[in-house]
Amino acid sequence: MDDIFERINRYAADGDLKTIFELLVKTQEPAVREAAFVQAVRLGAPEVVENFISLLSSPEAHLRNLAVEALQELGVMYMDRLEQLLHNSDPDLKILCFNILAGIRSEAAVGLVRRFLERLISSGEVENQNVLAAALECLGVLGGPEDVDLLDRVAGTIAKFGDYPYLRYVLELVRKSL
Repeated sequence: MDDIFERINRYAADGDLKTIFELLVKTQEPAVREAAFVQAVRLGAPEVVENFISLLSSPEAHLRNLAVEALQELGVMYMDRLEQLLHNSDPDLKILCFNILAGIRSEAAVGLVRRFLERLISSGEVENQNVLAAALECLGVLGGPEDVDLLDRVAGTIAKFGDYPYLRYVLELVRKSL
């Protein structure tokens, strides 16, 4: 088994991302997967970010979780790429992106969440409830008292389109956390 770890280190030294990600995806051995993960994150190149973004759509929950963890570590350097994910039509991808942003805990991350919610207000359209709940919860983690007005405007936009008990509940929880 030690041989595989030496090979992973060599792949990393050679910048062989393709082989590292093949190991990460194909192996079922946790220690090998973790070693490949660590080396990929250490490389931190834009291609690494793209590979982890592609894993966000993996049918395997463990790979999606590893991708979220990696992007939380690398994301502050690639905020523009994370913002692009918030424009994706896949609601699950948007939800994962808000989970990533909540883990980054930076002003840049909360800025993305605020811009997403501002777009919602200006478009006058209600986003998928689960996506909107994830955005609001992320604001609750990253935001502060200065976001109460934004929260009130989001609540007003939601109210225009009907009764959404789940979103009212999330809004109330977020209000309490700010």
